[in-house]
Amino acid sequence: MKKISLIILLLVCFLAAAASAWGDSPKEYLRDSAGLLTDQESASLSGRLLNISQERDIDVVIVTINGTDGKTDRDFADDFYDYNGYGDDGLLLLINLNPRGWYISTSGSCIYYFTDYGIQKIGESIRPNLSSGNYAAALNQFVDLIPNYLNQGESGKPIDIPGATGGVHEEIAPRQFTGRTVVVMLLLALALALITVRVLAGRMNTVRRQASAKAYEQGFNLTQKRDIYLYSHTTSQRIESSGGSSGGSSTHTGSSGRSHGGGGGKF
Repeated sequence: MKKISLIILLLVCFLAAAASAWGDSPKEYLRDSAGLLTDQESASLSGRLLNISQERDIDVVIVTINGTDGKTDRDFADDFYDYNGYGDDGLLLLINLNPRGWYISTSGSCIYYFTDYGIQKIGESIRPNLSSGNYAAALNQFVDLIPNYLNQGESGKPIDIPGATGGVHEEIAPRQFTGRTVVVMLLLALALALITVRVLAGRMNTVRRQASAKAYEQGFNLTQKRDIYLYSHTTSQRIESSGGSSGGSSTHTGSSGRSHGGGGGKF
């Protein structure tokens, strides 16, 4: 009887372990649906994506496609990331051949690490190889750039417009004041108002009673009036648009309700 119970217990443990292993399927960090890579190139790039994802505790994903079935590149990239089991922190590079374009979707901490400016700089770096059809080189170049962006972001200085204030474009909570602070501020404002009124009243007390109206007569007699146009001088100055010089990362909400940053372009 004990032997039967032990067998049943071992069987239950085996089934539980098998179910757990079955449910914990590995993440797919490379989906080359457009067939841009050879088997060797695909295997090498998949290994690199897995390594950097595990080392940096984020999900770095690359997807290539031949069309988005009516979606925008942004919506396709956001949805692919949100509905395929990737973590809160990560980014996805989408390469679309119909029409030819690229898009990077960011999530979680990567929204801050990869600013709008930084994403466009990545695009500028990989665009020449994409345009010339050197897809393996472009995708590996993308992976090469990731560590520097992560290091800069984790140090509190993400790659951004020089001199930009940076940060994620979000609402900042208003400052809270205590009751004592409010009272002190009101007293200071009242004291300042009283001092200002006393000074202004003193300056206005210049009127003196006069014995006759002659003191108010003007010693000026206008006999002739002419308007003479002398010259005109116009100065013009071109004002350059700041064009989002505040830097940082703009965000939007995907169909899943998750916030994303991102940007893209053509090649």
